[in-house]
Amino acid sequence: MKTQKISLLAALAAGALIASAPALYAQTNTVPTTPGAGEGREGRGGARTVDAQLARLTEQLTLTEEQKPKVKAVLEDQATKRAGLRDLAPEERRTKNQELREEMAKKMKEILTEEQYKKYEALPRGGRGQGAGGQGEVPRRERPNAGGGGAQ
Repeated sequence: MKTQKISLLAALAAGALIASAPALYAQTNTVPTTPGAGEGREGRGGARTVDAQLARLTEQLTLTEEQKPKVKAVLEDQATKRAGLRDLAPEERRTKNQELREEMAKKMKEILTEEQYKKYEALPRGGRGQGAGGQGEVPRRERPNAGGGGAQ
């Protein structure tokens, strides 16, 4: 009888722990520890802050103290211009974003050394301080049979 009670209590305790585990994980308020994960994101669409972009570019391109304010000015200008594109139609916004990327590349080429610019060009779009989470970085997957139809 005593063994049954102990077994029952052990089973209940184990069940309670298993049942509460997801709730415990859901309550954590920790900051991601993966490098770059979650840092410098704010506002609508996860746009990176200018300071976070500058810090990332400083690290990745080894910017000099003379280059930092120039790069920051370019990033701020881009952020201001991108903010004005939010209300445009998607196709028009895509075109304008491409123009802004080309404009930024020209400005960065004037600021960076040849070696730094090559590194800049090799960065993924989102790593180049491109604002809204690197829009257009990864092509969207095509959905087969998007119309819901069966076999063709």
